Amino acid sequence: MGAFFAIIILIAIVIIFFTVSINYISSSIFLYTNLNQMNCKHAMMAWIPIYNNYLFGKMVHMKKSGVFILFGTILFLISLTTNFHTTFINKPYNEVFFFFINIIDIILYICIILKMIFIYKVFKNTLPKYRIILTILNVLTYGIIGAIVLIIVRKNYKYNENRLSK
Repeated sequence: MGAFFAIIILIAIVIIFFTVSINYISSSIFLYTNLNQMNCKHAMMAWIPIYNNYLFGKMVHMKKSGVFILFGTILFLISLTTNFHTTFINKPYNEVFFFFINIIDIILYICIILKMIFIYKVFKNTLPKYRIILTILNVLTYGIIGAIVLIIVRKNYKYNENRLSK
């Protein structure tokens, strides 16, 4: 019975890794292409794994949300390391630690929702007629549809420099 659960957990980890990798690569290709079109000197910065979320927020005029995702992801990675560390040293959890881990998990969910909003804004800019259905499919497929569409529309995105960032 234990081997069955281990296999299920391993399959879940592989699926999560695959989904995160596809989303990272497609976001990076989208950002790199658009930064090159804007003649940005530092277009290669789009390939830095966590920093590209900030660049994506800046690209869709949601700079503060990009900063939130940047720090939220770093905080989540720190909490994973801390949670892993205390589990394998066999120290008991105290309630304050458990509370902060739950708060950090909520921050991660907010980051995921903000990333979906970023992708929706790209849909709105490039495919306004299909933005609602694509967003629903993006949510239902955990971002895979959004990743595919980002690669397809990467050259059609129009960045408006005159619009003030929110």
